[in-house]
This record gives sequence, structure tokens and C-alpha cells, in this order.
Amino acid sequence: EKRAALEVAREKAASEAAQLAREKEDAEIEYHKAMELLEDARERIESLKEELNEAEETELGATEEEERIRQLIDEKSRMLEEIFERIQRNRCAEEEAAALEVGNGNTWFAKADELWSGR
Repeated sequence: EKRAALEVAREKAASEAAQLAREKEDAEIEYHKAMELLEDARERIESLKEELNEAEETELGATEEEERIRQLIDEKSRMLEEIFERIQRNRCAEEEAAALEVGNGNTWFAKADELWSGR
């Protein structure tokens, strides 16, 4: 009877040991899967950090480019304003010259008329 009880206890212990071994093996497999997922997640995080840094650098570059373009636009606007002012001054000078020519012409005609009429 003791032998039978001992044998039953041994079988039960062996069965539990086998069950624990399977559970340990399953746990190790799950642990390795979790570690792989963790490593994949770390790699993805690093990749996203690099993408973020590149995007920030690109944004900074774009901002710098926008500022450079604004400066060029401002410079070209000033140049156009100067050209417009020169054109205005030239027009005024042309109008003054035309007025002088007309005035001189009138004076010339008046003198010619005086001479012609004998004054």
C-alpha cells in the first residue's frame, strides 16, 4: 500500500514536473517573443526619432528658405520702388523740358512775330 501510494506520488510529481517544464518552456518562448517585440519597438522608436529630426531639419531649412525668399522679395520690392521713383522723376523732367520747349517756342514765335511785324 505504501509502495502504491509512493508510486502514485511519484507519477503525480513527474506529471507536475512535466507540466511545470512545459509551462517554463512556454514562458521562455513568450519571454523571447516579448523581447523581440520590445527590440522591434525600440528600433521603430529610434527610426521615428530620426524621421522627426529629419523633419525638423527640413522644416528649419524650409523656414530659412522662406526667410531668404522674403528677403529677396523685399529687396526686389525696394528695387522696383526705386525704379518707379526714377520713372516718375524722368517723367517730371520730360514734362518740364516739354514745357520749356513750348515756352521757348512761344517766345521764339513772339520774337519772330515782332520781327516780322516790324516792332
